[in-house]
Amino acid sequence: MKFELNRLAASLALVAASAAALPAHSAPEPSENATINLIRLLVQQGVLKPDQADALVAQAEAEAR
Repeated sequence: MKFELNRLAASLALVAASAAALPAHSAPEPSENATINLIRLLVQQGVLKPDQADALVAQAEAEAR
């Protein structure tokens, strides 16, 4: 589990670093939550499947409660 979280963190960092290179028209609808924005971007780039993203968001919301 820890390896998967580290891999996800590394992926999110790579996406954040490459986000500046994306054209403005391809950016997902922004959220006030940076993590949600990064997860949406990972889906848009094909790194995550939508159901995987939904599971990550649900997990994050559950942990936040």
